Amino acid sequence: MFLNILLMGSSLLMFTVNAGTPPGNHNRIQVGLCGESPPSDLELTRRIAEFQKEAGGAKSTRGFFLASRGVATVGYVAAKNSIRIEGRLDASTPGVLSALIATHKHITSLEINSFGGDARAAYEIANIIRTLQLDLEIGEFCMSACANYLIPNARTISTNDSVIGFHGSPMACYKKISLINGLRAWGIQGYLNLRRVAAEDRQVLAIHPRYKTLIELSQRDDRGAMDNVAREWLIAPPETLSSLGINIKSVTPGPHFKIISSQPNGLLGKVFVKEVRG
Repeated sequence: MFLNILLMGSSLLMFTVNAGTPPGNHNRIQVGLCGESPPSDLELTRRIAEFQKEAGGAKSTRGFFLASRGVATVGYVAAKNSIRIEGRLDASTPGVLSALIATHKHITSLEINSFGGDARAAYEIANIIRTLQLDLEIGEFCMSACANYLIPNARTISTNDSVIGFHGSPMACYKKISLINGLRAWGIQGYLNLRRVAAEDRQVLAIHPRYKTLIELSQRDDRGAMDNVAREWLIAPPETLSSLGINIKSVTPGPHFKIISSQPNGLLGKVFVKEVRG
């Protein structure tokens, strides 16, 4: 599914945004989309236009488009001696990251702006983060596989008007979906691949049991709101992550998170914000 139109005032600019692919595509598993269809191009265009209207124009969605690009870019940031990943993680991303780390010694942090992507790629990146004890600096978005796997394996987390979103995991999807519906959605090979990756997912998340509970909650159709009203995302503010044992180093608030979390059907569709209950 691709979005090719961005409204910018009265003019039209052309972009291409990968809105997600179902599990089983090329033997890779995209976190989330557990049999559901992604929003249509027309619906995405409406959401973007409405968000820009409230958030201050086309520049307000630049981070959204960069986070959504079909294949992530990975680059060295000399000024901060860090590496920045922007876009959806795919099978090539861990290798590019490893090569840059080998070239640029003493990397201590990783910057991320991503809508997630391939679960296995995210597992590999999470292992690199955990092994090297890297800090994670989140830009505009850390969604899906980014939120599931990179965040709990980082030494510390810094956010900057960041939106952190969950919509399940391969294991949670496998437990939720019936055999018949799974075969109908992805075919035999795709469903078997989901089962294999679900087993890996269970091992990856086993070391973070409290965090795993949040991810499994987000697999519900209502994303954990417990009201049976369908939503697209569970959004977790930094204080919620902190309550689950995530080491939050710094939080820089901003307007984008407030707009996305408050709009009834905004840039990310209908969302549930998981607040810490006192």
